Amino acid sequence: MTTKAPIANTVDIGKAASAAFLRLPEVPALFRKRAARFQRLALGHPLEPFLRFMGRLAEAQAEAVRALKPGGLPDAREIEAAKADGLPPLGGDGLLEGSYWRGVLTAILKSVADGDVPEETRQVIEELNKEAPAILDGRARAVLSDDVPEASRGAAVFIAASLQVRWAVAASMLPPEGFQPLEDGRRCPVCAQAPLASTIGPASEGQSTRYLHCRLCTSSWNYVRIKCAACGSTEGIAYHGIEGTDQAVRGETCDSCHGYVKILSTEKDQGLDPMADDIATTGLDLMLAEGGWERASANPFLLTT
Repeated sequence: MTTKAPIANTVDIGKAASAAFLRLPEVPALFRKRAARFQRLALGHPLEPFLRFMGRLAEAQAEAVRALKPGGLPDAREIEAAKADGLPPLGGDGLLEGSYWRGVLTAILKSVADGDVPEETRQVIEELNKEAPAILDGRARAVLSDDVPEASRGAAVFIAASLQVRWAVAASMLPPEGFQPLEDGRRCPVCAQAPLASTIGPASEGQSTRYLHCRLCTSSWNYVRIKCAACGSTEGIAYHGIEGTDQAVRGETCDSCHGYVKILSTEKDQGLDPMADDIATTGLDLMLAEGGWERASANPFLLTT
């Protein structure tokens, strides 16, 4: 099913006056809720084994947050200076410095390995446990830049999970004030990564509000409703959903760049999670790809598909 969006007027639709520009992640609660969502979505799903595995991985992320002391942040003055200049304080790969992210990886690998996993996955875990810090840091930089070799994509799932924890914990420690839109709002103002998906939910005065969700630090930021999250165009925006579903997850396509970003309606389903529901709706990705649309940003956990 495809629906065309009305032409956007001069009002920033969805930018309700009371809506906060930035929502920083709450950890480990975010990962616990995500784990539960994966398990609910797995029931009877064609991707049930993978969704259950992702639920376990999300729970391992939550356990890593609880077990490890928070990693360091850049100097507070550097953070404030970056925000004042409109720069993302957690941009780049600076948070790879030190051993904290590798400690997260070790904790996640142990948690997953303690359960029943396929032999192929166990081999990946054993190999990662043996790798030198410099090799792991190289893998991490490849994940951050979406430049993962095909042979390394199994390991990339665990690397991506660890980087999410590292950046989400750091983001949760930041003061939320003073952030500015980055690249017309299309990039995360905290870490400069692309959005994984967007959500539409009710604002306090009844006007729907849209947030883009970062695929790395898991922060969310307010964004205009009928506007492409990939190129910023407000023309030729349409919405595509799979017939026979509740249309809670649709693809927002753009005629200008031929890209799309998924848009999730929490008004239709309050339990939606950007990461879990994105992975559970790969059928929508296939449908959009057949229609000639290109996904605007990669899901780091779908590199194996």
